[in-house]
Amino acid sequence: MLRTHGAFVLVITLIVVVWLPLKPSPIASPAPVAATAPSSTPVYDRPTPVPTIPAWALAVLAPVVTVAPTASVSATPTPAVVTVVEDALVFAAGAALYDLVAGYWPDQPGHAWRVTMCESRAEPATNTGNGHYGMWQFNLDTWYGVGGTGLPSEASAEEQTIRARALYDLRGWQPWSCK
Repeated sequence: MLRTHGAFVLVITLIVVVWLPLKPSPIASPAPVAATAPSSTPVYDRPTPVPTIPAWALAVLAPVVTVAPTASVSATPTPAVVTVVEDALVFAAGAALYDLVAGYWPDQPGHAWRVTMCESRAEPATNTGNGHYGMWQFNLDTWYGVGGTGLPSEASAEEQTIRARALYDLRGWQPWSCK
C-alpha cells in the first residue's frame, strides 16, 4: 500500500513541476475587483506574496526537478504551484500516517484515524501544554504505564501508535475523549 502512495506522490510531483508551470497562471492577470471603500486599494494592485517551498520539500523534489526541462521551470514558483506541492506533500504525509494507524487497527482503521485527527490533527509532535502529548494525546502516567519513555510528543508516530494500541487492548476507546 505504501508503494502505491509513493507512486501517487511521484505522479503529483511530476504534474506540479512539469505541467503546471507551463499553464498560464490565473494569478498573473486577474480581472479588476471593485473597491469596497473609496480609499481602499483594488485587490489587483496589492502585491501578492509568493510563498516559498520549504527546503525539505525541495530536497524531496530535487530528483524530479532535475529531470524537468529547465526552460519551462521558473525559479520562483507561482502561488498555485506552491499550494499544490504543499497539498501533495501534506497528503503524502497524512496517507503514510493513515497507513501506520490502519496497520495497528485493521478491524477499524477509520475509527482509529478519526481519533488521532480529533485528538491532535494526527500530529505526532503535539505538545500544547495541557498535560497531554503526541498524536494520541497521552498523559504521562498512562504513557509510562504502557511502556513509554520520555515525552510521547518526542517519540515516533509508530512508537506512539504501538503504545496507543497497547492502551486500547487494556481499556478500549475509554481513555480518549474523541471516541
